[in-house]
Amino acid sequence: MVVKNSLILKISVILILLGGAVSPVFAQQDDFHLGVNRTFGYSSGDQIRGTFNLFITGSTNIKSVQYLIDGKPIATATSAPFNVSIQTSNYSIGFHDLSATIETTDGRTVTVPARKFEFVSADQESSGVLRIIIPILGIVIAVTLLGFGAQVFLFKNKFAKTPPGTARNYSIRGGTICQRCHRPYSIHLWALNALTYRLDRCDYCGKWAFIRPVSREALRAAEQNELASFNNNAPIVEKTEEEKLREMLDKSKYSDH
Repeated sequence: MVVKNSLILKISVILILLGGAVSPVFAQQDDFHLGVNRTFGYSSGDQIRGTFNLFITGSTNIKSVQYLIDGKPIATATSAPFNVSIQTSNYSIGFHDLSATIETTDGRTVTVPARKFEFVSADQESSGVLRIIIPILGIVIAVTLLGFGAQVFLFKNKFAKTPPGTARNYSIRGGTICQRCHRPYSIHLWALNALTYRLDRCDYCGKWAFIRPVSREALRAAEQNELASFNNNAPIVEKTEEEKLREMLDKSKYSDH
């Protein structure tokens, strides 16, 4: 039993010693990565042009960082946050490997895996931007035309029957006054935006126009104006022959003979 306990004690001591020797090695396994952020310029995938910030992510156990392009040192950062800035126009157009060598606070030297980027020209940048913008514009135009077509189809020959002078409740987009019939109406939620204007259809005459929201006071005034205009333009009803004859008879009662 004594021998067995002695053996266990020896094994335990050996494991403790090994653990003490191995644990610092595990602590040294830093997960360093090279980061590249655009400060000003163009980036699409691995294509870049302009000013970019190089930095290190991972462990904070850093004493200094030496940055390299194609294996050649370009700058050394000796204080946190250990970042440097590069301008791609200072290097040749084409593919380049960006990497870094880190000196840790415990005296080790760690090489960060390289990242490959293509430094592009102004013409390549313009082409890349167009490749991004054209599909987006195509989608925007298609959605706009689809919305416009839906409005024309759904609301063709459909007009509001609101009596002149009626107070309206306008939408969250406000209201406007038709340029043709001068009646106020609520701007539709589906009205198409065109810079500072909106393309919308009048609820009363069906006219399409580029409009802007107007104040509540102007809308209320337009409501009153349309009532006055309606009354002024009301058709004069001609009297029937029977009504004219009765009126003549009534007047004759009071005439002198």
